[in-house]
Amino acid sequence: MILLLAWRNLWRNKARSFITMASVFFAVLLATSTRSLNEGTYDQMIENVAGMHTGYLQVQQVDYWDDKVLENTFVSEENLLRRIREIPGIDALAPRLESFVLVSTGNTTTPSLVVGIDPVSEQALTGLANNLVSGTYLQAGASDVLLAQGLAERLGLSPGDSLVLLGQGFRAASAAGLFRVGGIVRFGSPDLNDRMVYLTLETAQNLFAAEGRLTSLVIKPRDGRDVAKILETLRAGVGEEFRVLDWQEMLPGLVQAIAFDRAGGIIFMGVLYLVIAFGIFGTLVMMTFERRQEFGVLLSIGMRRGRMATMVFLETIGLAGIGVLAGMGGSLPLVLWFSRNPIQLTGSWAEAYRDFGLEPVLHVSTDVSVFTGQGLVILLVAILLSLFPVYTTLRLNPLEAMKR
Repeated sequence: MILLLAWRNLWRNKARSFITMASVFFAVLLATSTRSLNEGTYDQMIENVAGMHTGYLQVQQVDYWDDKVLENTFVSEENLLRRIREIPGIDALAPRLESFVLVSTGNTTTPSLVVGIDPVSEQALTGLANNLVSGTYLQAGASDVLLAQGLAERLGLSPGDSLVLLGQGFRAASAAGLFRVGGIVRFGSPDLNDRMVYLTLETAQNLFAAEGRLTSLVIKPRDGRDVAKILETLRAGVGEEFRVLDWQEMLPGLVQAIAFDRAGGIIFMGVLYLVIAFGIFGTLVMMTFERRQEFGVLLSIGMRRGRMATMVFLETIGLAGIGVLAGMGGSLPLVLWFSRNPIQLTGSWAEAYRDFGLEPVLHVSTDVSVFTGQGLVILLVAILLSLFPVYTTLRLNPLEAMKR
């Protein structure tokens, strides 16, 4: 009976109810769209850097991260690879040998990062061949190099040209070699696009006199949300001579940038929820004082205060609940459409994104928590605001209420 009365009371003043529901609807729509865009941007930032280079997880020799020299490399053993591949949730595993060198052609010399890769494993890990803009991808046994587009443009190189790599190899050996440019790849991150040189793993090991040695085993999970679980399993299984790092440890600057931007988003959401709260509270105040005489009559004919307070509480939750469900339903197709059709930025906005190392494309997140989180927050706000009419009802004097 109480539930039926609450439902009927919602539609006694349709205009007021629709205005309140509409305010909640647009608030949820705006909040969900904003959070979806923010979280999608964060995911894209992580993918641009972690997904295209560092990986989400790396296994290294215990001292390598603090002192990145070839003396802190390790010899890959089949037993180690087998143990890692057996861990549930791992999608790809790629060996690497990395070191800094000078790249020289003609009168131009620039520092760069050389990465020795297994072409097949690297393709499964990062999809490197998908970024090819000219030339051909690395082939097993080939001695060609793959250059990042920004670096190639700075050096004035194209497929078929030659360059010299100069550096220091394992145990202070000299590392120098003449190589042919086989292909050019482009990255969404300008930082990667300006400094990457790829060789096959065997060629890189020969260049640095580090036969059979690796700087890291790079791991890609099937689901990015499983990183913490895989990290824990790896640390327990690889042994004390190795160190396992996740992308958050390898990219602290990116973590700080996301945390700072997310804090700004939370402040914006807080202001939005405050506006919603005032809108709902205004409706509740009007509803409570307009119906004082009705409440007085109901109390006079024997209705219990607890039941009346429950009825008012259910009316408040009904108003907010309908608005929340409508907002979630309205935001779902909008977010899904933008997930399939990302927003391409142009002009100064695109340049600003590139300056920060981001691809000038706005992606959205379709994570369920983005939708449910906003709805739950607004429902919680409605529950807290419902304490006012409930308190007023419980303290109501029937005689004074009916006189008015």
